[in-house]
Amino acid sequence: MLIDAERNSALREGFRSLGPRCRDLLLMLMHDPPIAYSQISAELNIPVGSIGPSRARCLEKLRRSPVVAALGESSAVEGDA
Repeated sequence: MLIDAERNSALREGFRSLGPRCRDLLLMLMHDPPIAYSQISAELNIPVGSIGPSRARCLEKLRRSPVVAALGESSAVEGDA
């Protein structure tokens, strides 16, 4: 449970460190029920074909944020134990 709380906290902090465009895109992509790509495209003013590559870049930025990267490093160390 503590590990889940630490992971969730790190992800929230990493998410806050993203620029508004990435935050908006990722929030729309995580929406339940899902939002159609055509609606995301219209609201964010990006082509439908750019949504997937933009998502990939935003997720990579999230992975590289110091707090999320540190989380991954601690998981690797725990896996070695």
